[in-house]
Amino acid sequence: MHDNRDYLNTSPLHYTLKFEPLFKNFTFNGIESILIRVTKPTNKIVMHAADLSIKSCHITHNNNDQKIKAKTNLNQKKELLTITLPQKLKGTLTLHLTFTGILNDRLLGFYRSQYKLGGKTKFMATTQFEAADARRAFPCWDEPDKKATFDITLIAPNPNYTAISNMPVTSKTRLQNNKVQYKFDTTPIMSTYLIYLGVGEFESISTKSNNDITIRVITTSGNKSRAKFSLNIAKKLLTSFEKYFGISYPLPKLDLLAIPDFAAGAMENWGAITFRETILLYDPQTSSTRTKQFIAEVISHEIAHQWFGNLVTMKWWNDLWLNESFATFMATKFVDHFYPEWDLWDQFLEDTMNTAMSLDSLKTTHPIDVCVNSPAEIREIFDAISYDKGGCILRMLEMYVGEPNFRRGLKKYLVKFKYKNAVGNDLWDAIGSASGKPVKSMINSWLAQPGFPLVYATQDGSRVCLKQKRFLLEPPPPSKSTLRTSKTARQSNKKNSDIPPNSPTITPVSSQLWQIPIDAQSTFPTITPTTTTTKKETIPKTNKLQTSLLKTTSKTIKIPKNSSVIINSNRTGFYRTYYDDGILLDLKMLVHTKKIGHIDRWSIQNDLFALCVAGMQTVKNYLDFCDAYFNEDNYLVSVNVAHNLFSLYLLTFPNNPSSHSNKKATMAIATNTEIKNYALKYFGHLLNNLGWTPKKGDKHTDALLRSFVISALAKLGDTSVISTAQTKFAQFLKKPDSLSPDLRETIFSIIAWSNNDTKTHTKLTALYKKANTQEEKLWYLGALCNFKNPNLLIKTLNFSQTPHVRSQNMQLPIMRVAANPFGKQVLWPWLAKNWKKLSSKIGSGNPLFNRIVSSIGQVVDDTMEKEIRLFFKQNPTPGTARTLEQTLERVRIRSKFADSIYREFYL
Repeated sequence: MHDNRDYLNTSPLHYTLKFEPLFKNFTFNGIESILIRVTKPTNKIVMHAADLSIKSCHITHNNNDQKIKAKTNLNQKKELLTITLPQKLKGTLTLHLTFTGILNDRLLGFYRSQYKLGGKTKFMATTQFEAADARRAFPCWDEPDKKATFDITLIAPNPNYTAISNMPVTSKTRLQNNKVQYKFDTTPIMSTYLIYLGVGEFESISTKSNNDITIRVITTSGNKSRAKFSLNIAKKLLTSFEKYFGISYPLPKLDLLAIPDFAAGAMENWGAITFRETILLYDPQTSSTRTKQFIAEVISHEIAHQWFGNLVTMKWWNDLWLNESFATFMATKFVDHFYPEWDLWDQFLEDTMNTAMSLDSLKTTHPIDVCVNSPAEIREIFDAISYDKGGCILRMLEMYVGEPNFRRGLKKYLVKFKYKNAVGNDLWDAIGSASGKPVKSMINSWLAQPGFPLVYATQDGSRVCLKQKRFLLEPPPPSKSTLRTSKTARQSNKKNSDIPPNSPTITPVSSQLWQIPIDAQSTFPTITPTTTTTKKETIPKTNKLQTSLLKTTSKTIKIPKNSSVIINSNRTGFYRTYYDDGILLDLKMLVHTKKIGHIDRWSIQNDLFALCVAGMQTVKNYLDFCDAYFNEDNYLVSVNVAHNLFSLYLLTFPNNPSSHSNKKATMAIATNTEIKNYALKYFGHLLNNLGWTPKKGDKHTDALLRSFVISALAKLGDTSVISTAQTKFAQFLKKPDSLSPDLRETIFSIIAWSNNDTKTHTKLTALYKKANTQEEKLWYLGALCNFKNPNLLIKTLNFSQTPHVRSQNMQLPIMRVAANPFGKQVLWPWLAKNWKKLSSKIGSGNPLFNRIVSSIGQVVDDTMEKEIRLFFKQNPTPGTARTLEQTLERVRIRSKFADSIYREFYL
């Protein structure tokens, strides 16, 4: 569309829009006038439109009231509306359109959301326009740099309904047939994807910010009592962001709306942010600790967008990451300010960085700055690269330039480009100017190419040689000319210490290079006399080395004599480290004695496990290293070791031995038993420290770890845990308050796993139907995915397609059954059988489909790749092509890793 001359010569200046949603037949009527500027004479105007029916169209020219009739042609496939004029015109035109559209149930564009109130079914109209779905509500130039101002009017069917948009209401008028018309104030200049339209039976609570901004949390009837926490944190965050940026919030109001049906988690519509109900409504009596934390993080993320994304917007979707990664990074920064006891930066490493590295270690990943053209391609990049990797890169950049310089650069950027569009280099120029450092060249080495580096660290006395190479979980096969055995590598170290002594092979993957900030820390002994003896004792200490950039393939750094080294200390950089055997042995002792910080204790084994998956280390070596973590009491470190051990258990789970040869089945059982016994000891130690019941003085993260540990122990077969869970469930049925919200889903899932019968399935289904909140419903829905019986899992999957489960939650049972080791037998056949129904229900382009496609990777093996490819060739699913390739790559990696573990343990 960018090469369409008529399109490029036309710019919208102002939209006047009127909508009337019709709940009787789920359609809407629209009336639109667009003031446009045409720079060259043309008789064609090309704009975006989809799923609309154009009823009339005419033009007025240069403020002349004379109507010029125009012909319209809507190409639904290309989503383009061509307006043909009887003569060529130039200058200021006003385009007048009337149209109708579908109030769809696909959770995109202008759509309907359904909920129950007092036993009656209710409907509301709401919107989700990002990335390219405003065109489903009104003809427009639906691209981020086609900014304009908007006057919006909404018509509600009766006085019980309220209308909401980006700006405050300026007038409310009673019309014929009891209808009510709401007119809203003119918006600032903004992009179409940030427009919001809402009509429903709402209630709200409100407050005022320090700058007299009206803040409201808006819910469906009967839910405002659970909005207090969100209102309070929104007020704190709005004030804090204003102070941080030095720019006042630019709108007179900020609404936060809880939407019953919503595909995404939340959307930053300017002045009218939408959320899933479970990510906005909190009840301290029934909601979990994780829910409270998640609500705060998502609100922070969306409020950050009001400046970064809304006030200053990317020119094109290749810079989507700049919006999302910035909001991801800032969300953690600001919630951590208010709740430092939550240890959010530690959780950022465990969740955000691990998620990003998992995707970015695939050959099928994409650069942060990626070229996109069609709406389907745009939807594909709403992923862990744009959000999580980008957030990690910004964290690395802030560490590199210093927080004051980072902040000054941000403010300079926002002031310069407010109400405009910008590109990434505009931001790097601003931060580079503020810091005096080569920001643009450094940061672009991380944005323009896919993947991230593995830094090899080899120590020779006081010299540590560092070498970078792209890290891949599925590296290409080495060429014969570059193969080196460990012995050869060690022998060549004197001449070329780039190669770590314990590396089996060093194979150049590509010529990729990153400018890597190397934050290194030396560990060395200090000799001090004791007071009671003439003997001396050795006390390990650490010394931070000066940060330097590794720009080339390799470089050498110096450390104090007789010391060892930690590379990427505090995991400030987005890369992994491969230590030679000598360094790793030193680090194991430091981990065991806790003489290094908890982030480094986490990072060392986190990297080691990734190297195992990539075939560069052995699982037995990893388990031997994990012996140093049995006295660990830090959440970040403990939860990562726990996740890694449990993933090994699930990967080697022999749930369907009949599908393998007898030898392979025997290998699987023997391997899994050894890993299971090790994991049982580790998890048992954690539960002994945590206990079942929260204690005074518990950390916030104890609640997060406790639920995972108990769940894992039950699935590892700990009979004591299962028995306690049974008792607690029986008590809960009699007295619901007896069970902490933090443990409810865990206990419900253990009951399904251990009972594994139709009676329990029926009971959990009944509890789901009776649950009062969406959070409670999701607990029961998750539990229903934990049966071992394949027939009961199919029953759960079928239940997910009934009206009892919202379409926004339909992917959850699929993903949870995929994570269940017994789901491998049933999920793919069920998906293949029901794909057309799923496609019809969700609709083309819905982001939920990517989550469903990803789930396939956990239930198939590498022998099924041709079958999977053929299926998707016969059942094309737009917007999932990249996800499918990534999923199949993960399948190959998992299969190869499992086979290597069997050989390692059994042969």
